[in-house]
Amino acid sequence: HREHLLRFTRRLLPGDPHRAEDVVQECMLRAWRHREQLSADGVVVRSWLFTVARNLIVDWIRRDRARPVIFGDDDFDLLP
Repeated sequence: HREHLLRFTRRLLPGDPHRAEDVVQECMLRAWRHREQLSADGVVVRSWLFTVARNLIVDWIRRDRARPVIFGDDDFDLLP
């Protein structure tokens, strides 16, 4: 599942291959933590992994947008 998941995350995070890899690693960790649930009948592991990846990416995008921009003293010298 790893290669398919990596392709998926790279498409959703163009230009940020390191973050895409981080998402895949986090998905695998979460799958390991929930292995009892995932091994139960009726649970489709692949769709579970892709849902987790999508949710992680959405969370990261929201967090990035919510971060304040901090200006230093030198930045004010650039203002007209």
